[in-house]
Amino acid sequence: KSRQQATTSKRVVLDISAGTWHSACVILVPPLENAGHVYTWGSGYHGQLGQEDKTISLTPNIVQDFCDSHVYCRTVVCGPYHNAAISYNGELYTWGSNVNGCLGRSISHGDINIKANKKKKSFQTFTSHPGHCPTFGTIVNRIGRGLPRSVSCGKEFTVVATFPYTGPDEKTALKLMSENKKIEEIEMKKQVKRQTQLDSMNQRIYETKKQFEEIKFLTAKRRCILDPNCPGFQAHASKPSICKECGHSSVYHTILVDSEENNEPTCKAGNILDK
Repeated sequence: KSRQQATTSKRVVLDISAGTWHSACVILVPPLENAGHVYTWGSGYHGQLGQEDKTISLTPNIVQDFCDSHVYCRTVVCGPYHNAAISYNGELYTWGSNVNGCLGRSISHGDINIKANKKKKSFQTFTSHPGHCPTFGTIVNRIGRGLPRSVSCGKEFTVVATFPYTGPDEKTALKLMSENKKIEEIEMKKQVKRQTQLDSMNQRIYETKKQFEEIKFLTAKRRCILDPNCPGFQAHASKPSICKECGHSSVYHTILVDSEENNEPTCKAGNILDK
């Protein structure tokens, strides 16, 4: 395979393509032998540059999305308004204008950009984020479709030549899908069961702690907030809700003796009265 050496940056150019308004190339990333990062430059008002909101680049700049997702490409092709690239493991990625669905994939809501065409009184959707085309290397409409071998981008259309399909037949694929679905359902039930058990355990711990705090409050020695001389609530023989020491109701005895030393009343009388 022929390679060209970029004399200015001393980097190996594996592939290069020129569109109507922009260009792109693949730069080798060692230790890989036939794949690397994608660089673009030129004018790209339909997201062709793949550089976020940037529409003009006078020098080659890397397509960061490929780096972030650790995707290394072996070939890149430029069309007038969109691009396609084939990764080192044979997966197809596209970005740019999506007129007539030429990207071959759906665009997520967060990646959609809209450009108004005043002459045609219409809107064009495009994205500057490369995305994976999932309809290769699988069975589509009961026909096996191989991985991309080469790709070409025209004006508002894309052509892909594939390798022969080498995956499982339809019957085996359906069986594998059914088995995977059962495994996922079993795993989901296990996760729901574990989460239910964890929630139940946390609820029991909370209720136990709450009961402990209530018992501690009711059994501890509580002083009166109205009478500082009250040594602590002691029930009257004939009126259990009245303190025989100060004559006030038990609802006013809210200061625990242990917490009084730290000046941290357990709760206020107002809260008790509100209840």
